[in-house]
Amino acid sequence: MNVSGHVAANATFSFKGKEYTLTAPTIREVVELVRRLKDQELERAKGLLQGLPEKLQELTWNRALERVSKIEIGTDEFAQASNTLEAVAYMFYLLVRKHHSEVTYEQALDMISDDFAAVADKLNSILAVSFGANPTNAEVAS
Repeated sequence: MNVSGHVAANATFSFKGKEYTLTAPTIREVVELVRRLKDQELERAKGLLQGLPEKLQELTWNRALERVSKIEIGTDEFAQASNTLEAVAYMFYLLVRKHHSEVTYEQALDMISDDFAAVADKLNSILAVSFGANPTNAEVAS
């Protein structure tokens, strides 16, 4: 719903002849994204441990745990971790599956890849609105 110039935090897009709806993330989706970002960071660190001396493994793992503890909403670490193509694609998946539970992660990747710029613009506008911004692109409110 548009209220005095504010853009609603939803958008629609077409993919292979079907309309899909994206809506603003709930706390549950943001928490799921944070959890995924932390898990990815720990998986990367595990990959680095192989072949290192034990002391260096411990140091590397402790640094990874420290980084992971800082990945929370509003931190620079969250902004950095969520500013990857994979993180954007995962957030897109979380938002599209709210109204379209049949969509798999792989299908969501296909959707976002089909017209990345257009979908990313809509996704960014939705996220901006949900985090308190007021974008002026009226086309987002579909």
